[in-house]
Amino acid sequence: MYDNPRLRWVAETVLAPLIDRLLPQIRAAQRDGDLPAIEPIVFHYMMISLTAMLAGFGPEMRVTSRVRPQAPAVIDSYWMQVENMVFGRFANASGSRDRKLAQKRGTGSK
Repeated sequence: MYDNPRLRWVAETVLAPLIDRLLPQIRAAQRDGDLPAIEPIVFHYMMISLTAMLAGFGPEMRVTSRVRPQAPAVIDSYWMQVENMVFGRFANASGSRDRKLAQKRGTGSK
């Protein structure tokens, strides 16, 4: 249930300290161009949803499609897709930046 005393207690006691540490890190990564420009708290919960998808929807997925969510090929393809969707453009930008810095220093491949 939402907006009940127990949820408020958990939010204040457990979640707030964690979120207070995470949001500045997400904002910094966004400023550096390493994460998409989206409301930081939305990004946080989006990542929680993405990381819980196979476990949370696995039984339903297996019944509706016969796909085995615990199969290594399914797991690997899922995480590759998550990485590409969330970090793909940003990872490439960072990697490119890192390669350019390494080349300037004479330590990277050309």
